[in-house]
Amino acid sequence: MMRALGWAGFVLAVCACGDSSAVPASVPPAAEAPAAPAPVTPTAAAAPAAVNPCNTPGPLTIELEAGVIQQTPWGLELTYAIDDDKKHGPGYMFLLRSGTRRWETRRDTRNWTQPLTWRGFCWRGADRPERRASRVKLDIAPVCKDGVLQELGGCGDALSAR
Repeated sequence: MMRALGWAGFVLAVCACGDSSAVPASVPPAAEAPAAPAPVTPTAAAAPAAVNPCNTPGPLTIELEAGVIQQTPWGLELTYAIDDDKKHGPGYMFLLRSGTRRWETRRDTRNWTQPLTWRGFCWRGADRPERRASRVKLDIAPVCKDGVLQELGGCGDALSAR
C-alpha cells in the first residue's frame, strides 16, 4: 500500500512538471526514501508552561474588529459579528473560546456595560460604539482569588482599576 501511494505521488509530481525527462535519473523512487524521524515527545522542561491569568490580573481594554479573532494574553479568544435582530434591534453577537469550549452571547445598548463572567473571565463593553460599528472596545479581566482563577461567583472587583 505504501509503495503504491509513494509511486502515485511520484507520478503526480512528474505530471505536474511536464515530461519525465525533467526528473534526474539519480532520484530514488519515493518508496525508497528514508523514513521520517520519529516524533519527539517534549519533556516537561521543554514544554511551555501554561499562562496563569492570575499572575497579571489587572483589567485590560482590547479593541476588536468585526469578524477578526483577537486573543488575550491569557489565551482567551474573542470575536464578534454585527447582529440586526428584528425582534431585539441592532446589537453584536460575541463568540468567546477557551480551548475546546465556546460561548456565544449577544450585547446591545441595554446590556453593553453589564459585566458577564465566563470561564473565570469578567468582561463588558467599553466606550459605547455607534450602531453597526466595525470596531468595538471591551474591558476584560481574570477573576482571581488567592492566585487561582475563579469560574463561579461573578466578577467581584475584577474590572476595577488596581
